[in-house]
Amino acid sequence: MSDITSIEQEALAAIKGAASLDALDAVRVAELGKKGRVSGLMGTLGAMAPEERKEKGPALNALKGRIEDAVRARRLRATVRGLARQAAMDPGDGIDL
Repeated sequence: MSDITSIEQEALAAIKGAASLDALDAVRVAELGKKGRVSGLMGTLGAMAPEERKEKGPALNALKGRIEDAVRARRLRATVRGLARQAAMDPGDGIDL
């Protein structure tokens, strides 16, 4: 399980440190993409004994979900900040909607 813990810590740090949406997407692909670290671990489930699969399967699915949630939240924050910046710079046309 230490692999899962270390991957999560590294992924969350990379997500937090992403300086752009492109960098954030690169982190997402590196972790969850077809050849990503989490996807690679999930690919090993088939070779595991049923008892081990019962333990690691849910843990890997939960890890995937937490990383997806963190990427989604970071993307949303970046989008909101960008819109706020844009609104602050836009003098508008005098019409409030």
